[in-house]
Amino acid sequence: MPIWDTDSICIALGLDVSCISNFTGVSINTEAINAGGIFIGIKGKNVDGGIFWGKALEKGAALCIVNQDIEAHGDNIIKVQNTHDALIKLAEYKRNHCFKNVKVLGVTGSVGKTTIKNIISELTSKLYNVHFSKGNFNNHYGMPLSLANCPNDADLCILEMGMSASGEISFLSKIAKPDIAIISCIAPAHLAQFNSIEEIARAKAEIIDGMNDGGYVILNADDEYSKFIRQLIETRFNILTFGKKGDFKIEKYEFDGSKTKITLNLLGQKRDFLLNGFISEHLAENILCAFAAIYAAQYEIDESFIDRISASHGRGHIIKTPSGAHIIDDSYNASPLSVKAAIKGLSVYAKQLSLRSIAILGDMKELGKDSESMHREIAQQLILNNIDFLFTIGELMEFTHSEVITRFHNKNLIALHFQEMDSLINTISGFLSNGDVALVKGSNSMKMHKIVDYLSMHK
Repeated sequence: MPIWDTDSICIALGLDVSCISNFTGVSINTEAINAGGIFIGIKGKNVDGGIFWGKALEKGAALCIVNQDIEAHGDNIIKVQNTHDALIKLAEYKRNHCFKNVKVLGVTGSVGKTTIKNIISELTSKLYNVHFSKGNFNNHYGMPLSLANCPNDADLCILEMGMSASGEISFLSKIAKPDIAIISCIAPAHLAQFNSIEEIARAKAEIIDGMNDGGYVILNADDEYSKFIRQLIETRFNILTFGKKGDFKIEKYEFDGSKTKITLNLLGQKRDFLLNGFISEHLAENILCAFAAIYAAQYEIDESFIDRISASHGRGHIIKTPSGAHIIDDSYNASPLSVKAAIKGLSVYAKQLSLRSIAILGDMKELGKDSESMHREIAQQLILNNIDFLFTIGELMEFTHSEVITRFHNKNLIALHFQEMDSLINTISGFLSNGDVALVKGSNSMKMHKIVDYLSMHK
């Protein structure tokens, strides 16, 4: 089924389109063009993407939308005042005029957005036609692009919404108009752009700005800012909660070394699930959140998910190295909340498999004026969970290292700090053995994936 037709494009953009066609989708990247697709040349800070219209046509694009000052011509070229505005118009038209039975679910929060989105897809995609944003397409380009590419006959459209400043999620919500909204948690991420965590909570709560009254909002009952968000929501929406105190809660969690057993209480109904491999308690909470969202959508759960669900690459995925060591690849990003949860997971995994536990940590970025204290707090979590070795890199993680050395010098945790990635990789590669499990985690800009890439390829 085509994603777009000529008439819809004409109406959405208020322009005449000379080429008559059905279009396979929308892309802002020539490398992602499908034959018969629409290419939108977005103007960036340094380069106007419209200059690649020729390459897009060579790749099979049936229509190119470019800014007016681009030198291009042909029946399959449309010139507009602003290509980003054109993308927004397509997304808005899709949402307002093409969806008949599609339920739109928006996901935001300081931690877990992409994981929750992926889990909801795993739990529903065998029973329903599910469309969801790829990767972390969650900004003012990626989310509208994901919405514009949703098939008209989808049952569920899952859209991730991220932010770096106040007002951004409100902008996205008013385009997507979600029927169901998830706020996974509020944590001190992006504090460099905000004055307080309360400001972050208020900005995340903007996801309700585009919702119609009567929709569902899913909140983390264990998050101290859920009460604050409830006050912002008032009585306009139905609220479901997940967590230890939630409507949906984990009654029992156990990892036996090969399988993970979780008992979920779903609005008073208890369900046991036995999942393959290691599912961290934090990932189990994300599964719980997904259950709440699917309940709100009034859809069924595909029970076969227990054979497929696992942590994705960069978000807790476990790798066995050629040397026999275990790597918990959580290298995609980091915040104080997610690092503490990852350390707890490392401890559980190491204990059940009788392995040495090694934390390899890089800086947590964008924490603002409290960066030092938040990095120092990580030391206590390491000690509480009896981690054996700590390897750190970055200016901020030096505070964690220092805290371990000065405050916990009489504990068994051995800590080393590094200034250069190559030095850290060389040391780690010679240190790890088949009796070890290492957690690799840090903010994306720290490029901690380089450690995982190297260790997964070398003995």
